[in-house]
Amino acid sequence: MTLPYQAVLVNGEELHSMIAPDGAPSVCKAIVFDLDFLSSCGYDRIQHQFIQPLIDKQQRFPSRIEGKSPWEQQIISHLHEIVHLCIERRSGYEVFIKACLYRVIGELITHDMLFGNGGTRYLDDERSTRLKKVLTYIDDHLGERLRLEDLAAQAHMSEGHFCRFFKEMTQQKPMQYINERRVNTAARLLKDPHRSITSIGLELGFHDVSYFIKVFRAYKHCTPLAYRRRLLQNTSELKRIRKEM
Repeated sequence: MTLPYQAVLVNGEELHSMIAPDGAPSVCKAIVFDLDFLSSCGYDRIQHQFIQPLIDKQQRFPSRIEGKSPWEQQIISHLHEIVHLCIERRSGYEVFIKACLYRVIGELITHDMLFGNGGTRYLDDERSTRLKKVLTYIDDHLGERLRLEDLAAQAHMSEGHFCRFFKEMTQQKPMQYINERRVNTAARLLKDPHRSITSIGLELGFHDVSYFIKVFRAYKHCTPLAYRRRLLQNTSELKRIRKEM
């Protein structure tokens, strides 16, 4: 039977919300559990290879199960069973819930849907999509005040999780990346001798020209004025060489 349902798996520290598509009637049932619930009493191979990496956040769940494939339908079926078990609460229902959760994780492992489990293309694509959305937002608002909470919201993460995610993906802290983008853009704008250095700094979100000069120097190892003079000198030298040729 094809189930007309989808499931959302929310990892710890992930900012999340749900909105019914097109305002249509919908029902949301949440299953909240601590991953320690799945831990073995003894540290066996299952605990070491599959459960502990989830607890340690070395592996993470995919964010969405759409129910399009048979194995996705199996996962959704197990989640439905957990909901019914919680409602009925017959004797031993906790054991069946634990079994269902293990089966969900087993399906994800079988189909390589966890971080760090070899075939992580789906999850890597998802992370890349989130990062691309954040980077696009930064470029579109480069001249405005960019707050950490706004960037984290673009990635649907908490601020702490977003900072770790961004550093892992770009090898830079968010503000380091933003300043570098602003400086590189400023370097291009300095090619126009009719643009004032102050106006360029203001356009790129630097409301204090001295701070703009300080940040520019940190990345280009010279002031914006010195950088412009070097550009104009190189341009003049290139024109002279072309005439001689």
